[in-house]
Amino acid sequence: MRLLPPKDTLFGQKTILEPKEITSPFGVDASDLVALIPFVGTTLADSLRAMHTREIRKILTPEEFDRYTKWDKMYPDTFALLRSRL
Repeated sequence: MRLLPPKDTLFGQKTILEPKEITSPFGVDASDLVALIPFVGTTLADSLRAMHTREIRKILTPEEFDRYTKWDKMYPDTFALLRSRL
């Protein structure tokens, strides 16, 4: 018994997000919380944000990444990634 829909629609586009596609924007959002740690927080947050942004760049196509950066300015990264995939 299959609980999830198939990964490809009739048009060949993905319908489900992979776990890595969901955890990377959560990592970027979590890095904002890490930045609150005194003394070393900002350095850790910058490296975490850069690492997860590289992963997001690998996951998305160039057009999707352009939409992602547009929505990233207004929303948290998790919502921006979901909006860029729609």
